[in-house]
Amino acid sequence: MHRGMRGVVLAAALIAMKAEAAEGTAPPAGVDPASATTPAKPAKTAYGAFPDRLTLSGNVNRTLGGHVFTPALLIRSPFAVTQVGADLLYGTGTADGNKPALIDGNRGATTYEFAAMGQNFYYDQRVADGVSVGGGITVLFYSGISGPSAVVLGLEVGYGLFGRVTAGRQWGPVKAAFTFDASYAPQYAIHVLDAIQSFQLQSGSITQAALTSSNGLTVKPGGALAYAVSPAVGLTLSADYQGVWTRPNPGGSWNYSSGIDAGVALDLDFGTFTTAPVAAVGAFRITAPIGSSDITTVYDYTVGAFYTGRPPLVLGVELGQRRFKFRNLDAVANLIQFRVQYLW
Repeated sequence: MHRGMRGVVLAAALIAMKAEAAEGTAPPAGVDPASATTPAKPAKTAYGAFPDRLTLSGNVNRTLGGHVFTPALLIRSPFAVTQVGADLLYGTGTADGNKPALIDGNRGATTYEFAAMGQNFYYDQRVADGVSVGGGITVLFYSGISGPSAVVLGLEVGYGLFGRVTAGRQWGPVKAAFTFDASYAPQYAIHVLDAIQSFQLQSGSITQAALTSSNGLTVKPGGALAYAVSPAVGLTLSADYQGVWTRPNPGGSWNYSSGIDAGVALDLDFGTFTTAPVAAVGAFRITAPIGSSDITTVYDYTVGAFYTGRPPLVLGVELGQRRFKFRNLDAVANLIQFRVQYLW
């Protein structure tokens, strides 16, 4: 073959080889090239760096409108799920009041210090579409942590059982549910100051026991609503009526008090627009009495962060503040709260 013609053939062969390499592997012998297709590239999802979360979370029933809701500790969830979990609360606080005469003859204003601890352990079972039942145990502890604080504030310990029902339905990006919670929690208290004061008033006879006990039954019918603002943002609202029966001692009569709880939470899932498997949560809740009541006004605020890399796992921490009455004193508690749940 002519040298010039040979160069043209070689050049054409090289161009064909490069084109074949760019398009993919040639079809096997005997296969019509027209029927051979190059495998399609995986489609990108609109759910950020973790495309499996949207599918997986549908199996644990907390996905709505493309958003995977992160449950805040202050808000009653409208989602019916099967789960096991624990909520742990620890903190310290201060209570403002006057000095008792037996501690300091100068009855000026002072501040007392206390510690707080709370724990809930629970299990919920999803029994039908939108319906779940569950229950668990609860423990609550408050105590003065300095000499005068221990005398004035004393120590209070409560423990008991609780149960709950959730029954909801979905309308597009909205989930609404009827909720019902009930708890029975005996409480024990050591009030040193009350016993000492009764001793002084009765000239050597103590009429007020330092250790007291009471029983409490609480029912809370209400509702909760979740709205998916976008795949990144979720809004949750909850409210309930609170009926409380207390009996100061085993032989006493039951007293009834009533109040309301209302709260709102907003969660932002960073995994929808970044590679960070984290959600941020902020929440507010108020408890208020209805009429003359043993229930006192309580304000709760929290902000927190939760891991979102595995949809069945809820793992997070919230920092919060509670403003309330402790032994009829204006108290403020700074709290850290942990939540661990596993859903399936």
